[in-house]
Amino acid sequence: MSAASGTGNAISLTANLATAATDLVIITVNGQISPTFTGSAITNTATANPPAGVTDPTPATSSVVTNVSTLADVRIIKTAPSNAGAGAPITYQLRITNDGLTTATGTTISDNVSANITGVTWTVTATGGATAAVPSGTGNNISFLADIPKGGLITVDITGTASPALTDGTTISNTATATIAATITDANPSDNTATVNT
Repeated sequence: MSAASGTGNAISLTANLATAATDLVIITVNGQISPTFTGSAITNTATANPPAGVTDPTPATSSVVTNVSTLADVRIIKTAPSNAGAGAPITYQLRITNDGLTTATGTTISDNVSANITGVTWTVTATGGATAAVPSGTGNNISFLADIPKGGLITVDITGTASPALTDGTTISNTATATIAATITDANPSDNTATVNT
């Protein structure tokens, strides 16, 4: 054979095979499916072409289809103070991670902050290979897309002011969600929502 091993996706080599049909070339290919793959199957075709001047009455070609499952495990945690004073600053934080093998591409992170919180601003920090569509924003309706690989982290720091009109004992409830793309399965969707009360 012209090569005993190699690397890369394009495999090409030459070998001499006897006419008795007892000669055999076995090629073992090892690789890893990209964690950003979002399809449902991978097709691979291999061919064996005879040398110039030789006719093969049954061209040697073979294809295989491998079904692929995309499995992420996105989790969101929201923290907030247990108490806040009317008219005082308040800070929330979101932490969104992915413990699955598949990159959670196109994950929508949303948080509709209560109207009882005014002057809302927020900043996004992406680490561990994660990326976010926006670095920051203002307003109570937070929504943006993010790509989160295994071990990646999106952190959202939200600040605002509790309305001075709030009365003693008022509870402010806030829920944030991380919704993965429809083409990706989440191993545990129950932890894609987090609610805190102040």
